[in-house]
Amino acid sequence: VGPHPSWPTTLLRGWTTDFKPTAVDNAPSARYVDEFLTISGHDAISAARDLAQKEGIFTGISGGALAAGALKVASQAPQGSCVLTVLLDTSIVHLRTPLVDDVPSEMSEEEAALVAHVK
Repeated sequence: VGPHPSWPTTLLRGWTTDFKPTAVDNAPSARYVDEFLTISGHDAISAARDLAQKEGIFTGISGGALAAGALKVASQAPQGSCVLTVLLDTSIVHLRTPLVDDVPSEMSEEEAALVAHVK
């Protein structure tokens, strides 16, 4: 099952640009939603890669979109505000997405040296 072929798609697999889960409108917590943000596929991938490279958090493109959204909200929030986002992800499914297209499949010499003592 996928989006209708005439709908514009995004890098978030299976989602269309106008995707919004019905659970968002129907959930009891919907009254706590202040706004919806649009995050581009490029920004989502960039944020996911930053999380992996800088924080050691491996998440997918949708997790990157959540992180990018949280950073956008935080940049506009009053000083001292606290912004929370939760990335629910097993990550293994993302090994076949554009997220890792430019990641080498083999370790560099530096990476190999870091794990050489691990058995």
